[in-house]
Amino acid sequence: MLQGMKNQANQNEVQQHQQFNTMYMYRHENVSILFADIVGFTQLSSACSAQELVKLLNELFARFDKLASNHHQLRIKILGDCYYCICGLPDFREDHAVCSIMMGLAMVEAISYVREKTKTDVDMRVGVHTGTVLGGVLGQKRWQFDVWSTDVTVANKMESGGIPGRVHISQSTKDCLHGEFEVEPGNGGERCEYLLEKGIETYLVLKPKLEANELNGNTPGALTNKTSNQVINTTTTNGNTVSPQSMLTNPKQQSNTMLDEQAINRRLQQELLDRESQQIMKDHQINPVLLRFLDGKLEEHYSSEKEKRSGAAFSCCIIVLFFITAMEVFIDPLLVVNYVTLIVGEVLLLILTVCSLAAIFPRMFSKRLVSFSMWIDRTRWARNTWAMAAIFVLTMAVIADMLSCVPPSLRLFNGTFGPMLESLGDRGCAENPKYYSFMAVMSLIATAMLVQVSHLIKLGLMVLVVTATGAVNIYSWRDIYDLYDFIQFSSNRTSMVASKYLMTIMIIVMMISFYFFARHLERQSRTLFLWKIGVHDQKERVFEMRRWNEALVTNMLPEHVAKHFLGTKMRDEELYSQSYDETGVMFASIPNFSDFYTEESINNGGIECLRILNEIISDFDSSNLGINRDYHKLDH
Repeated sequence: MLQGMKNQANQNEVQQHQQFNTMYMYRHENVSILFADIVGFTQLSSACSAQELVKLLNELFARFDKLASNHHQLRIKILGDCYYCICGLPDFREDHAVCSIMMGLAMVEAISYVREKTKTDVDMRVGVHTGTVLGGVLGQKRWQFDVWSTDVTVANKMESGGIPGRVHISQSTKDCLHGEFEVEPGNGGERCEYLLEKGIETYLVLKPKLEANELNGNTPGALTNKTSNQVINTTTTNGNTVSPQSMLTNPKQQSNTMLDEQAINRRLQQELLDRESQQIMKDHQINPVLLRFLDGKLEEHYSSEKEKRSGAAFSCCIIVLFFITAMEVFIDPLLVVNYVTLIVGEVLLLILTVCSLAAIFPRMFSKRLVSFSMWIDRTRWARNTWAMAAIFVLTMAVIADMLSCVPPSLRLFNGTFGPMLESLGDRGCAENPKYYSFMAVMSLIATAMLVQVSHLIKLGLMVLVVTATGAVNIYSWRDIYDLYDFIQFSSNRTSMVASKYLMTIMIIVMMISFYFFARHLERQSRTLFLWKIGVHDQKERVFEMRRWNEALVTNMLPEHVAKHFLGTKMRDEELYSQSYDETGVMFASIPNFSDFYTEESINNGGIECLRILNEIISDFDSSNLGINRDYHKLDH
């Protein structure tokens, strides 16, 4: 029905050219129909006020609903003081007749509780018939599931031709039994002309040969008597007796049990998350080398996602350059190039950072700059270019400082332990060349901080840093490192690996480590992106489902009643009722519809006759004259 509503909303023009309105009707054979009516309802209504009567009926019918659930019944409708239900629909049951009779017996006993409380002669008259029904809804508004067929009419007449306090069954229902109940002649034709005309044999149920708990595990009285004493020492399901004392446990044991349950729940939740993550990655395959979605549209969507932390990444580059310069000043405060690279580099990085932060703080910058910043964040090649520019500036600042370092002049003299070298000036950077390799590592850290930049771009930037630094170490600083090794490790020169190679290898190892870290971050970023897409889709589906469910509820209930239930948090048992002083009530019937209705094969078992009735009711519904249709029967 929901799908039909969606199709009708999406294809209004097609629906207008259809010959017939959509009808949801299905045939169900070999089911048992139960009708039950309260006898003495007039006396009951005169014994209490209207509000008390409604509450009493609500409680009584709520009990009937519980009984229907226990006895596998599908409640169709409540018509005033009449309650009718079906067994064997929508799922077929072999024991549908037995369940319906047990339901009738339980209802008879349930009404005894009301009789005792109200001190009135109310009783239940129950009729059961077995046959075929057509189940579904008619019309375009106020949908209510109902059943139609000649057998439904017979079941209704079985109730009206019954006896208060007894279950009245037809011959077809008796034929479905296997001796579970003792019966006696019902003589329904003496009390109902319809049954007499159709020649239907009827019977009254005496009592079940089998106890009720052997049929469904409960007795009717146990289901309806609230005042009955509950047996607390038979709470297990295997029939063993358990005393109340044995059910008491040590509070410490309870605490340990709760902790174990929490640990199990956390473990289960983690396992479910891991499994769902694996399923998401399986559904959206990624190239294992390039880490790109195989789905081009999904990859394009991921690339166009706004970068939320690009400003922080570029700010990190500014901070890294500042600390690199501070370290170089401590090493060689007289080197002017350090200050020049700091000023130039910080200005360039500040420009890059401002262009990234403008989208995060739109009120602080001009609209053009904010628009340009958003374009950078949403364009992959621009974002990568901005990242490469930042790392290039940072790397070139370090390389420029390294190339500006000049080896000091040396003088050879004889010392106490032999010939020694003496520097004629401040050695500065030449005395601490290893620190500049550590500065290159800081540049690698700044590269890894760039989020939503492809790991391949990061790898290229890292290779740039390592190549430039390694070239300076091995070639430009060859003499500086040789002098450094000669001074620091003169006693062990034969077994020592040159520092220029060691520092280059160290930088390469750090580059590999940061690359795999960046690769892991990108994989996690893509996984989170898929999660976000999945959550967004779920929200869309939930919103759409809620919207259509509200439309369905509004179609089944009057609009003001639907708003009452959908707009407030209510308990299931809370009763809705309103009092109206002046209303108009209209009944319209088709007097000769029963003559028109047949269940011949030419009419598809009666469905085609109901299709005509559906067209009539649909026309009435489309008139929209402010009428709230409540219910319809076969001839109403």
